[in-house]
Amino acid sequence: MTQMNARAPRTRLLALGALFLVASCQGSVDKGIEELPRDEVVKRARSGNPEAQFYLGLAYADGDGVERDLAEAERWYRLSAEQGFPNSQMNLGLLQLQRNEEEAITWLRRAAAQDVPRAQYALATVLLRPPGSEQQQAEALDWMSRAAQQGIALAQADLGSMYAQGRIAPQDDLEAVRWLRPAAEHGIAAAQFNLGLLIESERAQPLDEGEGFRWLLAAANQGYAVAQDRVGVDYLRGRGVTQDTKQGARWIQRAADQGLAVAQYNLALLHLRGQGRKENPEEAARWLQRAADQGLARAQSRLGMMHELGRGMDADPVEAYRWYAMAAAQGDEDAQERLAELEDRLDEDEIQAARRSLQ
Repeated sequence: MTQMNARAPRTRLLALGALFLVASCQGSVDKGIEELPRDEVVKRARSGNPEAQFYLGLAYADGDGVERDLAEAERWYRLSAEQGFPNSQMNLGLLQLQRNEEEAITWLRRAAAQDVPRAQYALATVLLRPPGSEQQQAEALDWMSRAAQQGIALAQADLGSMYAQGRIAPQDDLEAVRWLRPAAEHGIAAAQFNLGLLIESERAQPLDEGEGFRWLLAAANQGYAVAQDRVGVDYLRGRGVTQDTKQGARWIQRAADQGLAVAQYNLALLHLRGQGRKENPEEAARWLQRAADQGLARAQSRLGMMHELGRGMDADPVEAYRWYAMAAAQGDEDAQERLAELEDRLDEDEIQAARRSLQ
């Protein structure tokens, strides 16, 4: 019987949205300027004060006391950035990301070189965009490490994931846990999820399934779909928590409702087995369809079987062939075997009809 599986940890290079247009992340910013009347800020900005120019740019970017105008924000940031003001260099780089990545990287590098940790994280994330050269990846790892060391939780989360996967950074579970833990404690759901997986696996020593489950649950409670699915599977298996099939089904349902294909597949299995849910082949078929439509091979294979056997739907060997073929093309061995068996039972017209439906 096919077992349920939660998705393996994957490096998540988290969105830059939280970094955009930050006002005062560095101690070098004169907060007195921020508190001046707007007219005085404008006066100082026009006279060339880089901090005043930064705050005026920020006001235009946020629409704070003026009509929001990103072009005007960029103009003031640029005047300030050209004088070496690091926050303006960072924000100017972030504004350029969608239009001119090369210029964005130039400004982010300048801010990062002035030891602005959020600029270091932003630069690392941009450098990791595909297709990145080995040189860019090495530089990205360096900046990510610097940002993580200065307490940027998103950088700690991504750095920990890199070490966990051996992607860009060397595979090192101790380093992974070292960086994932502070990010998880800061409330980063991806870090909580990846830390939970490591701790409840044999890769983390000593093994502590209970602590692993608690981190997974923390991520699940934030609505993190892969964590919700994993928590559900843990409840079903009694891993790190007292076994509870109804609770397991509830968590898997939440992840499935968010569109997570593996959770939709797992929920379908629960309906097929009557485990934590009333046995309902028709409902199982509906969830398998959703997962299969997202390209999940095992869901495609199981949906093909449902069509072949007429479980939860009318038997349709041509439709079964179609779903087996899609799963087989992804390397699903069960689907490959069933496809070969089904071909022996179908006539040539049925096979050709199924193949046409795949085009």
